[in-house]
Amino acid sequence: MVILVSAATWGIVDNKDALDGNKNKHLWPAYYPAKDLKGGRNTAALDSNHTHFILVDNGTCGKYGADIELRAALEKYIADEKFISDKQVGDMEDKHCERVPVVLVVVEGGPNTLKTVYESTEKNMPAVIVEGSGRAADIIAYAYKKTKPTDGSDSNISKDVDREDIRRRIVRAFKLRINDETQKTVEEYIDWVESCISRRNLITVFRIQDADHRDIDGTILYALLKARSGSVQTQLNLALAWNRADISRQEIFAPERRMEWQTLYNPQNSPEEASVMTVELVKVQIALRKQRMMWPTKDQWNRYLLPLVGSLLTRLMGDEYPLNYSSDIFVVDPSGPRTQHEHHEDKSLSRERDEFKFEYAEKELFLWAVLMNRREMSRLFWQWGSSHIGGALVAGKLLRALSKIAAAEEELELSQDLRNHSMEYQLLGRDVLTECYNRDKKKSQLLVVRELPHWGHTTCMSIADSASQMEFMDHSLSK
Repeated sequence: MVILVSAATWGIVDNKDALDGNKNKHLWPAYYPAKDLKGGRNTAALDSNHTHFILVDNGTCGKYGADIELRAALEKYIADEKFISDKQVGDMEDKHCERVPVVLVVVEGGPNTLKTVYESTEKNMPAVIVEGSGRAADIIAYAYKKTKPTDGSDSNISKDVDREDIRRRIVRAFKLRINDETQKTVEEYIDWVESCISRRNLITVFRIQDADHRDIDGTILYALLKARSGSVQTQLNLALAWNRADISRQEIFAPERRMEWQTLYNPQNSPEEASVMTVELVKVQIALRKQRMMWPTKDQWNRYLLPLVGSLLTRLMGDEYPLNYSSDIFVVDPSGPRTQHEHHEDKSLSRERDEFKFEYAEKELFLWAVLMNRREMSRLFWQWGSSHIGGALVAGKLLRALSKIAAAEEELELSQDLRNHSMEYQLLGRDVLTECYNRDKKKSQLLVVRELPHWGHTTCMSIADSASQMEFMDHSLSK
């Protein structure tokens, strides 16, 4: 059975009298039927998904928050506790002390949630903020993103908080009326938010809209590793338990942490300890490289590169897109460039291969840049080419398909980056269509239904529909 403990304020528990026992006999366990709940103002029922409850009574009634400091202190106590880990690796048993991993997951919430996150981060406990769940969670996620350092890093040196901006969001989210009394309260809320995001290594934002690509389990592990919770050995054990080699590579075996993870190979360790550590490192490396085992050899890549790329494009785009580079003229001769004498002996094939020119070179370069996820370069070739709406939709579909593959391979950061890149092209296609629509509505209607010879003789509407590109489909002309 999984133990799930809840901490709550006694004064807000709905039908709390039922928890006192039957006629002061203090019967255990207490009988708490759902049919007896009254659902009054400033009350809440106990969540039946929990197995145990810690109810904090500070003498108040109908006022939330009495449990916050106790909860934070309890979490800190648990996080500081050490336990003996028994791990069986082969014929050896590895015993060492590990700390209990603790993560705060923030979903929606009111002012007391801001205080809970503040208390937790003050005690160096990481928090996962579920962006999109509303109120407190969205305020913290917004402030976190707005104060991101200019170099894109997650260092604790961040931009200053725009207090006026955060103030407006707090007042709107919590439906507060500003007066002399609430003004001081709001300033305290802003101080809590500012303190939380100043410890950026303890804050991880999970976008609820991307739940299909970045699972919450992986995000919790990412938050633990990002916060550097525990030793490198403990972090590695967590990554192995979660079976997330991709996250361990990013957060444990990062180059800037070389001095830390190299201690796993400390020659002063006992033979048993060194063996266990080596086995665990090998497990991670196998997981990281497992996906590469079916790839072609170097010679095969050199000879059949373009046909393989053509097959990849067809796989990503679907049956509606023709197989590119399928002709023999795209297969590289393994013997290398031919001499002038050899050209005379086999003129037909050599001339066809050696003098082949792409009719639309900018299209091929654009596809290459998209597949390589090169933003600036792909934008350059996109602008250089023709059929800009079709090109943008094709790029959006390719990148979205690549994002799904990256997610399936548990490359979470890459998946999110590809998804964002896909959205950029989807918006570009929509913006071009809007510009055309503003100039000539009738011709713009033809743009979305005419065949695109450069893109498999399909139409813009067909591409957008097959890739569920809703930003483009929501355009008034598409409807």
